Amino acid sequence: MKAEKTVRYVSAEADSGLQHDSSSSIDSSTNTIVSTGSIDILLLIDVQVAFDDEAYWGSKRSNLAFESNIKELLTSFSRRFECIFPSESKCYRLEIQEYARPSHGEHIISKQQNSAFVGTNLEDMLRQMKVDRLCIAGLTTDHCVSTTVRTAANLGVVNHFNDTGEQVKGRIILVEDAVATFKRGGFDAETVHQVHVESLKGEFCEVMRTAEVVDILHRKFYQSE
Repeated sequence: MKAEKTVRYVSAEADSGLQHDSSSSIDSSTNTIVSTGSIDILLLIDVQVAFDDEAYWGSKRSNLAFESNIKELLTSFSRRFECIFPSESKCYRLEIQEYARPSHGEHIISKQQNSAFVGTNLEDMLRQMKVDRLCIAGLTTDHCVSTTVRTAANLGVVNHFNDTGEQVKGRIILVEDAVATFKRGGFDAETVHQVHVESLKGEFCEVMRTAEVVDILHRKFYQSE
């Protein structure tokens, strides 16, 4: 049973008290400003009930801490945007997992391809917001998550010009313990997961763990007080 391709995003900028700041450094190789993270977005990919179907996906999923880490990220990324539910989500198999249910005001973007950027307005929304740090989590590591990370990097969706006309180089972060996948062919789920994370690391994104991302957000919160 295949899952509807749905992407959700929430921001950490407002409700938690996080303030927009202009802290940055210079990337000497490109002569651009490298943002230290003024506007942070959490992008959740395909966290849906359909992935519980062991008859289709199998029972050998990677990262047993996936659910708890998603919950922790959602607690830290506390601003919510307007929800837009596709009509197809009324079906049980397309229902968003209970632990990741959207709050009032979050966006739900229905996608028909592996990449969250194909056939959606996600790129336009992120560019308009001038996102500095895009954190990506969800399912599955080697399919929709990987494709979305690669597309985000290729499009440069976190690169923008600030209010003074300076170019800002944002950051794409794959939260490695908040993504998961399944056994593929003769390869166990953890091997598939780790190989794809390593393939993305460096060229397409930074790789962090949930605790590291949460620590960054908490430190930014206390610095703003």
